[in-house]
Amino acid sequence: MDTFIDIINAWESPTILADDLGEEIGTVRQWRNRNKLPDRVWKAIVMAAQRRAIEGVTLERLAEIAANQTRAA
Repeated sequence: MDTFIDIINAWESPTILADDLGEEIGTVRQWRNRNKLPDRVWKAIVMAAQRRAIEGVTLERLAEIAANQTRAA
């Protein structure tokens, strides 16, 4: 997974991710459209990925993606 879009798309749908995080579906769709994940939800995303056996979603990977975006900007 190289982008936040990849992370979001690891779930069956944005609706399921939104439910897992207790967020509005529109919020998750905005994150996907912007290729952004606010750091306030990183821990919850990692935990949700573990519950769903989605591999490759770690705090370290999220930080790497964010750092790569910063360097590219």
